[in-house]
Amino acid sequence: MATAYEWSFDLKTSTAPVAGKDDVIKEIHWRLTAVSDDDPPISPSAYGSVGLGEPDDTFVEFNSVTKDMCKAWVLASLDRSETEVKAALDQQIAAIKAPAIASKVPSSW
Repeated sequence: MATAYEWSFDLKTSTAPVAGKDDVIKEIHWRLTAVSDDDPPISPSAYGSVGLGEPDDTFVEFNSVTKDMCKAWVLASLDRSETEVKAALDQQIAAIKAPAIASKVPSSW
């Protein structure tokens, strides 16, 4: 089994119409969580928020928005690929498995 990844999104919408449109998404709060297949699993995550611009001809009605759309908007805003974000989480898992620094005390203490 390999590392599993899961995206989650919290959409912040306008409470009043914007440019004649209702429920305009103004911000996306996002998180990508990785879960390793170790026992116990290691589960780092990356998170943040991105602001979206004013609605234009590409406007999508709120109830038609998909997770894949949100992921694409977040990645475009970050100017990173999904592979790059996942690779950063994989590096965190590797660092936890084989830390570069360890806490120790001499055996004579």
